[in-house]
Amino acid sequence: MCFNHRAADHNDAMLQCAREYFQRVPEATVDDFGEISRIIGLPFYMKKAVFDACCQLARSGLPASKFLIKEDFFPLVAHIIETYSGFKNLVQYEKFHDPYIRTVTSRIFWNVSHARPNKIYA
Repeated sequence: MCFNHRAADHNDAMLQCAREYFQRVPEATVDDFGEISRIIGLPFYMKKAVFDACCQLARSGLPASKFLIKEDFFPLVAHIIETYSGFKNLVQYEKFHDPYIRTVTSRIFWNVSHARPNKIYA
């Protein structure tokens, strides 16, 4: 397995910046996660998905996972459907949301990992 020290250093720096932000804003709300998304290098529209993931992890009391499953993407894709202007026609047809979300996540997993179609590892 190849280990990229530069990437690890960059991730450590982003993690430190996120820690400092949470020290300044200990009761962060979903609105604060726009800044968190920026700090960790994610697009602004992912703020709700990041917030939900943090809340779920905090509630579970379990250690962080080293992989993603398809269901981890459902809230993100749903949020994009609800907020991205390019999906304004899809928003009104809720019966198509679930099949669309499942199709998108299946395509992500197929493109990323043919060998392990149910998990994406870090």
